[in-house]
Amino acid sequence: MKTNLPPRIEQNLESQVRVATRLREQAAVCGPRPIPFVTISRQFGCEAMALAESLAHEFDALEKLDSGSWQVYGRKLIEAMADQQYSFDQLMSALDSKARSGIEEFVETLVGQISDLRLLHKLVQAMRATATLGRCIIVGRGGAIMTRDLPGGLHVRLVASEEHRLKGLVERSGWPEVRAHAELKEQDSSRQTFYRKYLRHDSNDPVLYDLVLNSERLSQAEQVAQIVALFQSRRSLP
Repeated sequence: MKTNLPPRIEQNLESQVRVATRLREQAAVCGPRPIPFVTISRQFGCEAMALAESLAHEFDALEKLDSGSWQVYGRKLIEAMADQQYSFDQLMSALDSKARSGIEEFVETLVGQISDLRLLHKLVQAMRATATLGRCIIVGRGGAIMTRDLPGGLHVRLVASEEHRLKGLVERSGWPEVRAHAELKEQDSSRQTFYRKYLRHDSNDPVLYDLVLNSERLSQAEQVAQIVALFQSRRSLP
């Protein structure tokens, strides 16, 4: 069963397409300029969506944009965009031929031509197209690896001790500690398998990220401040 995209995401996707078209026209005159985007990777049990939503509000204010200009894309939304042909075609059509060719070449290099990975191919394409359009925060699903060569990206990793992640899972999910512990172990294992088998990387490798934050020792506000500071530093560079 296909997942319908929430109206807010459909509207934002249409807005991103319009902005991308305008930027292509400007680039033809003034030259291209990388559009910023952020990926957030995390160890299972670290809270990332609330952080991403807070960051989106901060970036809107920082760039003096309308509320909702920066959009958050979690795993389910990216997968839904890849799964729905209309949204996928709309997303890809917003890119110029060079960008589309670059995405196709990256996909073939990353996961090869394997028939049972067709959805993964589209997932990578959807994620890279979304990042190329810019002003988005992509949470999870190997975003740092899948977009690592795109200009304008800022890649963040959230880490914490197993005890802290377990406590957070129990509090947010309401699961018994035994179930939360089993889920934590299963997710840690399956994620590592996914990264190594399909993405050919170790998600715990700090070299993949621009910023690694300990969510056990830093409050959400402190995490936002660190990311915004790096974002501002990057944007000030020529």
